[in-house]
Amino acid sequence: MAVFIRGQYFILSLIFLIFFGLFVFSGFLFYLKPVIYEISPMPASHEDVIVIKGRNLGDKIGEVNINDHYLVKSSIISWSNERVVFKITNEINSGLVFVKNRQGISNELFLVISRQVPIKLEKDNSPFLFFEENLVVMTNTPVVLRGKNLMSDSGIVEIFIQTKHELYKVLSRDILSLSEMEIRFIPPKTLNINGEIFVVVDELKSNKLPFKFNENFFAWNLKKGRNFKISHEISFLKNKHNSSNEILDNINFNIFYLSPVENERQKNSVCR
Repeated sequence: MAVFIRGQYFILSLIFLIFFGLFVFSGFLFYLKPVIYEISPMPASHEDVIVIKGRNLGDKIGEVNINDHYLVKSSIISWSNERVVFKITNEINSGLVFVKNRQGISNELFLVISRQVPIKLEKDNSPFLFFEENLVVMTNTPVVLRGKNLMSDSGIVEIFIQTKHELYKVLSRDILSLSEMEIRFIPPKTLNINGEIFVVVDELKSNKLPFKFNENFFAWNLKKGRNFKISHEISFLKNKHNSSNEILDNINFNIFYLSPVENERQKNSVCR
């Protein structure tokens, strides 16, 4: 009976030693497995040199797997027990990364690869008006605007005047000259307030140029409440004849010299 018990105890001890040895050996193997704990830079691009830091990576070149793609040996720049340096090719995308060597397969880390989308640089053909300080606009007086891209091959150019009450469009017949750098035009006759000017070339809108509206000479003076009389009149004729009796249809335009009419109060103040 005692011999039987000793035999059972020996068998149990042997089994325990076997499992304990397997446990220690597996722990030793686990400790020797490669471990990665950092990838830089993050995010990375296809132009960057990528570095994996860890331990037990091995002294000989192993394999690097990114998103189920193994890197070719030529992409690996250097390999040491604590660092792996490599570059990636254009077909590699973001995904899980692990290292494989003779000791086994490491844990996985996620690598983010940012793709730089090429931006197509287009020439800026938008019209632009140069700022002009104290720009004054008067009716029946040409306005000169300078800038760039003010004319196109199609010749579709529109000039607008924006006030707080109305949007004016300059008629094509009132555009005196047009070039790439300069526009001359006559503002609308009904314009009577400050505002902003902008142009539209081939449906491209320019910046807005502020201006101050100034009434013409006669309207400015007549609003002062003073009365005027015509002191002298000069007529410019289309055809000049020896006869002093000219037909009114021949008159091209007149120039009037105005003088204020003094009232009785003004006369008395002068006499005093």
